[in-house]
Amino acid sequence: MNDGCSEEEIAELEQTVGKQLPKSYVDLLRKFNGEKKLVLFMGGFVLMNIKKVLETV
Repeated sequence: MNDGCSEEEIAELEQTVGKQLPKSYVDLLRKFNGEKKLVLFMGGFVLMNIKKVLETV
């Protein structure tokens, strides 16, 4: 897992989507900024880093 996101990155994502992110997701982003390699830790789903999330919105 990658190190967590900065508060600035989280604020950028919230501004981009125009909504406040759920606390549980923000807590996860603060701890992990995506996976370093594909580990499928969430039941087969990938945890994208914040850069990838911003590219998809």
